[in-house]
Amino acid sequence: MRRNLLPSRLGLPALLAALVFVPALALAQQQPQPPTQPSENAGRTLESLPAPVRLGVRSDLLRRQRPVVPVVVLVTDEASYIEAIAAWSPRAIYPVLFDDGQLATRENVARFVRAFKPDKIVRWKAGAPDPAAPVQRTARVDAALRRSWGVPPTITQTELVGAWRQMGLIPPGVVVADENDPAWTAALALASARAELFAWVDVRNAINDAMRPDEARDYAQKIEGVLERSGLSWRALGDNLDAITICQNAPPKVLAKEGTPSPGDPRHQPAKQGDVFATTDFIGRHDPEGAAERYAWTSQIFGSEAQASYRAMSAIFTMPDRAWLFDGYEDKQPWNAWDATRAGDILKTAKFTVTVDDTPHQSRDDWRTRASRPLDAALIFINSSGNCDFFNLQPGVGKPGDVPILLRPAAVHIVHSWSAQYPAGRETICGRWHAFGAFAYFGSVQEPYLGAFLPTPAVAERLLAGAPWAAACRIDNYPTWRLNSFGDPLFTLGEPSPRLGADKFPLTNTTDVADDTRAALASKNIALALRGLTLQARDEDAARLALAALAKPESVDAGVAMEAILPLYRAGNADGVRRAYEKFDAGTAKDLLLRDALWLVSIPALRNTPPRELLLLLMDNLRVGQEAQDAKDIFDPWVRVFGKPDAIAHLENAAGTVKDQRQAKEILDFANSKR
Repeated sequence: MRRNLLPSRLGLPALLAALVFVPALALAQQQPQPPTQPSENAGRTLESLPAPVRLGVRSDLLRRQRPVVPVVVLVTDEASYIEAIAAWSPRAIYPVLFDDGQLATRENVARFVRAFKPDKIVRWKAGAPDPAAPVQRTARVDAALRRSWGVPPTITQTELVGAWRQMGLIPPGVVVADENDPAWTAALALASARAELFAWVDVRNAINDAMRPDEARDYAQKIEGVLERSGLSWRALGDNLDAITICQNAPPKVLAKEGTPSPGDPRHQPAKQGDVFATTDFIGRHDPEGAAERYAWTSQIFGSEAQASYRAMSAIFTMPDRAWLFDGYEDKQPWNAWDATRAGDILKTAKFTVTVDDTPHQSRDDWRTRASRPLDAALIFINSSGNCDFFNLQPGVGKPGDVPILLRPAAVHIVHSWSAQYPAGRETICGRWHAFGAFAYFGSVQEPYLGAFLPTPAVAERLLAGAPWAAACRIDNYPTWRLNSFGDPLFTLGEPSPRLGADKFPLTNTTDVADDTRAALASKNIALALRGLTLQARDEDAARLALAALAKPESVDAGVAMEAILPLYRAGNADGVRRAYEKFDAGTAKDLLLRDALWLVSIPALRNTPPRELLLLLMDNLRVGQEAQDAKDIFDPWVRVFGKPDAIAHLENAAGTVKDQRQAKEILDFANSKR
C-alpha cells in the first residue's frame, strides 16, 4: 500500500497548519490555544504525523484502495447477512443492510440510499447452508471475516494477521462483540472493512445502565488480553493497534469509586455516589482510575441487528458533504471559543455545504423552524446546555421531540451536559438522534463541565486533518472522564471511495427492489409500492403517490396511511400528513416516529391559526416524555381557534390521561397559571 498519502480536502501543508492539539490544562481553564504553524510539511511521512492523524490516514488509505460496488443488498435473516459479507473480496465490497419489516428500519435504509446513491438495490437470500459449514454464530462470523479477504475460513487470527501483512496491511484496532448481543452485525462489517482484529468478549447487555468498577476492569482486561495475544504492538498511541470498537449493548457508563479522586474533574473533587466515567473513555487506557495513559481510542455501536448494521455500513460507505451547526451559546467568553460560525467557516474551506444557526438566530423558534422539515445534513455540531431530556437555547428550551428527522446518516457532536446519559432512551437527546438516523454521536454521560469538550472549531479542524471520529473529538492527554463516543472510531472524512461497475457484483439470484415496486404499482398495492419507493429514496414519487391515494379517501386504510405519512412529511405537506394520520385507529397512531413527524410538520401551522382538526389530533397525540411541553405548545393556537376556557378545559382533560405524574402536574400547573 502507498503510505505517503493523507486523505484530505485541503492538502497536507494546510491541514497540518490547521490541526489543533490543545493541551488538556489549557482547555480545563477554558483558554484554547490557537493553531500551531508547523514548518516544512510537504515531505512529511506517515510515521511523522501526530498519532490521531496517523491512525486516520491508515484507515482511510485502506478505504480508498478497496473499491465499492454501487449495489445495496437487503437481507432479512442472519445467515444471509453473514454470507453477503463473506462474498466481499480484497478487490470489492458493497453495503449490506437488514430490512426487518419495521418502518424505522426502512427509513434508515432510505437514509443510507440517499447518501450512497447506488446503481440499484436488491434483495438477496442465502441458499441452503453447506452441511459441513459451522453452525454456531461465532464460527460462522469468524469464517465470513476470513472469506471476505480471500483466505481460508479456518485459519487462526494469528494467521489472518499474517495474511494481512502479506497484503501490506497491519490491523489498526480490535472490534469486540458478544455472540448473544445483536450488535455483532456491526462488528463483522467493521472488522472486514477495516481489516481489524475480531474478538468475542462477554459483557452485560444493559445499554442504559452503568458497570460496576470491578466489572469494567474485568472487561478491560479481557480486551487487553486479546491485544496482547495478537503479537502486535498496542501499549502506546501511534503503534499498531490504536482503536477499540465495542459492538455491544454494553453499559455506556462506569461507576466511579466513592471517595477516590475523579481524574477529569476540574474541581479535583472526590467521587461521590452516582458519579460515572464514560465507558469509551475508560476502555483503552492503562489504569483508567489513576494515571490513565491512553493506548487506544474507543467508540461503541449498540442497537438491534438492523440498527447496528446500519450504523456500521454508514461509517464505511457514506461520506458527509453537508453540515448543520447550531450554536446555543452566548457570544462572549468563554462560550465563544466553541463558536459554530467559525467551525462552519472551517468546513466551508473543505467545500462542505454548510448551514449555521448562530447569533441572533439561535432560539427555540429558530431550531423548530429548521426541524419542521427533514434535515439534509450528515455532519452536525450543536452547542447547548441542559440535561438528557432538554437543551437550552437563546432563548427557549428544546425537548427531544424537537430533534429533526434526518434525511441521510449523520455524525453528531453535541457540547452539552448529560445528553448521552441513557443513549438508547428515545425520550432523551442522544436516543432521539440515534432513532432519527445518527450513525455516530459524541456527547456526555454526566456533567463534564465546558472545558472537557474540545472547542467546536478544533473538532472540525481535526476531522479535516484526517483524525478519525473517536480521536478527533477528544482532547489529547485529558484524564478519564465523562464524554462518550458512539459509532465507528475509525470513521474519517475524505474523498469518496472509488467505484466499480455494478457488473462486478458477485451475488446471484437477487430480486431488484425497483422491479418489485413496479409490480406493486401494476397491481395497485399502494402500501407495498410506497415501501418500495421509500427504500429507493424516490421521495418525490412517493409523495405524489401518497397524495393521489388520499384523493380517494375510501381506498386509504391504516396500512397505506402508515407508508404515506413520512413521504408527505418530507414534502412538507402538513395537510396531507394530517389526513393520512386520521386514518389510524388509536393503537396504530401510537407509532412514535409517525407521531414525531406529525408534530414537526405542524410547527408552521401552530404559529398561525391552525385547522381545528389538526389541534384535536395533536391533543390526542401528546408525545411520551414531553406531554407537558406539547400541551403548552398548542395552548395559544387553541385559544385562537376555540377560546381560552375550552383550551384550559382540554389541558385539564389531557392531564388526566397522562401516566407520568410529573408531566401531568406540569400540565395542571400551566392550566392554572392561565386562568
